[in-house]
Amino acid sequence: MVLDLGIKSNINPEFVQEALGLLQQIHNGLLELPNNYSPGKMRTLVRVAQLIKDVSAQVDLADIQNLAYRLEKIFRLLSLENQIIDANITALLIEANENLGLLLIAQIQGKTDDAVNLLAKTDSVFANLETRNYQQPIAANSLPKLNVEPGLSHLVDTAEVTQALNNLEMILAQSEADNLVEKLKLAANVFLSFGDRLKITEFVAIAQVAIASLENSPKAAPTIGRIALAGWRTAYEGISKPVISSNGKSINSAIAIVKPNSDRSNQPKTLKTSQLFVWTASGNIFTINSNNVKEILVAQADQLIYSQQQWFLHWQGKIIPTYGVSQLLNAENLPPEKTQPEPIFIISLGQQIIALQPQIQSLIAELELPIQPVPASVKLPSYVYGLTTWKDKPLQVIDLAALLSETVAQNPDISANANLFNPTDTATANRESTVLIVDDSNSVRHLISMTLQKVGYKILHAQDGQEAIAQLQQNSQVQLVICDVEMPNMNGFEFLSYRLKEQFLSTIPVVMLSSCTTNNHRLLAMQLGATTYFTKPYIEQEFLAAIKLIIEHKG
Repeated sequence: MVLDLGIKSNINPEFVQEALGLLQQIHNGLLELPNNYSPGKMRTLVRVAQLIKDVSAQVDLADIQNLAYRLEKIFRLLSLENQIIDANITALLIEANENLGLLLIAQIQGKTDDAVNLLAKTDSVFANLETRNYQQPIAANSLPKLNVEPGLSHLVDTAEVTQALNNLEMILAQSEADNLVEKLKLAANVFLSFGDRLKITEFVAIAQVAIASLENSPKAAPTIGRIALAGWRTAYEGISKPVISSNGKSINSAIAIVKPNSDRSNQPKTLKTSQLFVWTASGNIFTINSNNVKEILVAQADQLIYSQQQWFLHWQGKIIPTYGVSQLLNAENLPPEKTQPEPIFIISLGQQIIALQPQIQSLIAELELPIQPVPASVKLPSYVYGLTTWKDKPLQVIDLAALLSETVAQNPDISANANLFNPTDTATANRESTVLIVDDSNSVRHLISMTLQKVGYKILHAQDGQEAIAQLQQNSQVQLVICDVEMPNMNGFEFLSYRLKEQFLSTIPVVMLSSCTTNNHRLLAMQLGATTYFTKPYIEQEFLAAIKLIIEHKG
């Protein structure tokens, strides 16, 4: 059933149904809290609030986005161990959630007066909740225990944060893989509480990214932990160690963040890094604001697709362009040759979502980077801050957000904010597209055929590589091949090798679909010219989205 809410013309009805459904999930979860509380349940509510925040941002409902973010922060604090959630807090949470829903409906219906009144009422409830929530005791086993004299609270904060940073460094050095994720989640929650208590927004932003990334990509835990540690350390040093000038006065507040290539005078500049992730790669130093990084992950083989010299990533139902930092500078985006999966940053640039392979060689946790003056005759790109000396070498310091924005602007045909895949809309466009399915299993061929035929594709079949070649020679209209790896007579790798030698076959994209899940199989397939590699069982929506994208690019 679809609700008729009198929605404004500029609001997608699907957004309304999704947002109200998410609010209902929160309501149901809150009803269970008094008798069935657990940190895991609270983290589920955190993720739901995040979704509301994200979908609200997509339709420019700033008030809803802001309140959802505040609700997310409250849920994060309540997800810490040993929190006490009584009936009063539960009632306030339910009231806040209900008011958020009423405000959403008022705004999408264009009822300005009602929205203003509801916003004031909702803000009051949230303020009450935030005050109560910040006064909740932090779990005794979540923070370092320090015995300090009364009246030295500022030293307590310093000691606690310093000890937490040192503890995290030890965790990363000593923890086994099986418990590293949980230890890092606990550490991230500690820094989240520090951020809220000490009003350090960078702590909060990095903690949120770390927690979401650990939940979605636990295999990337070591990388996530190292990046988070560098970010927290730099942010903390930025507020605890003011820079002292030659006359003995603090000059932290007077140092402005340098804009890329904005001032070419001969005076040295300083780039403050307290809000930045900073690392070296490809003979350069790259920087990105921590608030722009939504998630850090290690992609599975079936999440990546290489089509028409461009990488794409399946992420949260979307297909988003993927770049490596070296390829950004060299105007190339070639398949990787490394045998180990690379971490990927999910970066938000306004309405654009982009995946980035940072290719980190070393992380930089310096409080600031001195930017050396460059002669006016030297032409630097607009995304370069300038030069700095790192380990006795002059390196360019690059604003990655500016570089990505420039790259996207130069490639308007590559969507940087792909929409959710819609099989219904795709069926009509696929009626003239023919796909060859190559697999020695009749049942697998039948299942894949059903998946593709229901969205309009024409299907041809082959039991092995030899039959596939014969089919392709007889049917020039084939636009895509889906191929297994392990088959008799001619296996998938042998088929790919043969295809490379035949000009009329080499232009037809091949999607590998196999039960072989090792990274070596995927890399070999990509080196032999496969467009992407899916493992069985596949996620139908992502599989169809990849096929649609490949055929569109081929066309």
